[in-house]
Amino acid sequence: MCIKEYQDIKIFVKGEKFRTTYYPHFEVNYRGMLKAKFSFDLSILEGRLPADVTIYVINWAQRNCNLLKSEWDSILNKKHIQ
Repeated sequence: MCIKEYQDIKIFVKGEKFRTTYYPHFEVNYRGMLKAKFSFDLSILEGRLPADVTIYVINWAQRNCNLLKSEWDSILNKKHIQ
């Protein structure tokens, strides 16, 4: 589910596994081509984005950490995963 769209940046919380576990993370698509996955501690788990986009995403995520966590929990609850 896309929870934020700004210019060419889309931020998603999908509730999918990262590698083999349900690790809390969100995904960022930039211009429909570049992707990165961020953990909730704002580390980049996978991928790469331009520096200015990364800074925007980190600033946004810091201000919206409760939204990210609630979306993640909601998705996993719907999948019946604890």
